[in-house]
This record gives sequence, C-alpha cells and structure tokens, in this order.
Amino acid sequence: MWQIRPFQEQDQPALLQLFERVFGRALSSEAYRWKLRSHGLPVENVYVAVDGDRPIFHYAGIPIQYEIAGEVRLGMVSVDTMASPDYRRQGLLTTVGKYTYDRWREQGVDFVIGLPNEQWGSRATALGWQPLFPLAWYSFPLRPSQIMGRKMPLAAKFRIADQLWRMRWWRNVSTAITPQTELLTDSLRIVNEALIAPQHNSTWFNWRYLQCPTPYQLLTAENGIIAYRIESTAQNHTGIIAECSGEHRPALLQLALQKMYAAGAVSATTQAVVGSDFARELTKIGFRRRPHSFGVQIVPLSDDLPALHERQNPQNWDFCGGDFDII
Repeated sequence: MWQIRPFQEQDQPALLQLFERVFGRALSSEAYRWKLRSHGLPVENVYVAVDGDRPIFHYAGIPIQYEIAGEVRLGMVSVDTMASPDYRRQGLLTTVGKYTYDRWREQGVDFVIGLPNEQWGSRATALGWQPLFPLAWYSFPLRPSQIMGRKMPLAAKFRIADQLWRMRWWRNVSTAITPQTELLTDSLRIVNEALIAPQHNSTWFNWRYLQCPTPYQLLTAENGIIAYRIESTAQNHTGIIAECSGEHRPALLQLALQKMYAAGAVSATTQAVVGSDFARELTKIGFRRRPHSFGVQIVPLSDDLPALHERQNPQNWDFCGGDFDII
C-alpha cells in the first residue's frame, strides 16, 4: 500500500525517470533542483506517494509571495503533477492533492494557483479548483515571408514583404533601457497597483530568469522589465517573451522585438491574460492571439482572500507567463 510523505533527496533519480515516462521528455537534475528545491522559503513544497521506497506520484508547487490588497501573502504555483501509469485509477490525485493542500495550509500558504488540464476532469472540482480566466498565447511575425514560406514555397521569394512589414512596426526607442547581463544586486522591484500581484524583485528576477537552466535576457527601465530568450530548432528561431511588466511596456516590447529580429528570430511569442491591459497592448502593437490557451484556476486555502468575483476579474491581477512553468 502506498504512503504519502515529503520529498527526500533520494527520490530525485526515480522522479526524473517518472517525469520522462509521464511527459515524454527528459528533465535534468539541474532543472529539477532549480525549479523546486531552490526557492529559499520556509515551506515544504513537494510531496510524493511511495510504494515502499519507490515514488509513484509527485505533487509539487513553486512558492511565490504575492501582494493582495497591500498585504504580503504566500501562494503556491502548482506544477509537475505526475502519476505512474502502473498506479492510475487508485485515487492518487485526489488523495495526495488534498493531503498536500492541508499541509500547505498549515504552513501558511493562502492559495494554490495553476493550470489544471482536461485530464484532471472532475477531480479538479473535487479538490476545490475554481476557474478564473484564460491565459492565451500571442504571437508576432518578425519575418512574415519565412512563416508563409513554410506553407507556400513561392512566398519565400518575396523578401520585400519583410522589409515593408519591418517599416510598419519598427520604431525608435527613446526610453532609457539597460540590458542586464549579470545577476541583479540592487533593490529592483516592480511596483504596480493591481489588487493581486506576485512580488517581483531582484531575487525573483535572478532566480526565474538569470539562474534558469535556459537563461533569459533582461532589459530594464525605470520600474519596468522584460525577459526574453531565443528558442532555436532545425526549422527556425523563435523569440520567447516570458515577462513584460511595470511601466514602459511598449518601449520594452519594441526593443526586445528589435533584438530578437537582429538575432534571426522569425517570430515572437508570449502569454497574457485575456482581457488584461497587457493583452490589449500586445494587440495594439501587432501581436495576434493564437487559438490555444490555458485556464488559470485557484484553490483558496484562506478564508480572507478577495471574493470570487474579484478574483475572476483579470483587471485585478498582474501576472505573466513567467509566473508559471510553461514558458
């Protein structure tokens, strides 16, 4: 009979094997430790179900401090829920999930936030998940002829289309913006007036973007920041924008697009909450929403969080794709 307990160091090799078996791709030991074992907050964030010494289920979260109505609260971003195919239909998700939420509540976690997929089914409701709003993908063509060329070979000959499109979106940037190539040592902190917002400061930016196994480039302005990287495949290069927050977002986006273009990127992609100010800014610049989106959901663990209708209003939140683990 399986049992539930906190993560132990000897679990990691078996969990990496379980990850590859469940998700069909490898996860390095370095990436696992960066993601789940380097947060520095006094809360146990990983629980496993074991059969003997063998981990058969993994439930984890990334602890993040939020400001809610001016108070610092602790949230947990649910990530990497996985069950051994040999133990499915044994109630692991419901049982381990409830156990984990109870332990997190005891440790002062106020809510769990995440992107449960359709495979959770009715178990998401049973665990207390409440839908908030969609987190959608938005894309921007940097070299339209190359995108079209994959569908229509003749389109690749019309490079002038790229030049005309570049003339339309390329703008000079007058805002003072600084590239950050070293770990941030100052007290950089993005201040905003949203009702609910994660605390993004130097410690966060260093961990999330500069110490990430796939590091990002950072550009900063006064009370503003953008994090991006280039993802390369055999077919093309794509610019990935994980975060653009604070003030001067149009200028930061413009300069990041120019740098991605200079690096050879064919397109840029990012995520935004549908209905948010950031989504509208993206659309105004020329980004277009793609069909696929994730459903952001929340499990309240505290009784004094904002009311459900306030939580479901995207204008009351300030977060980005980088607050999750899918970008």
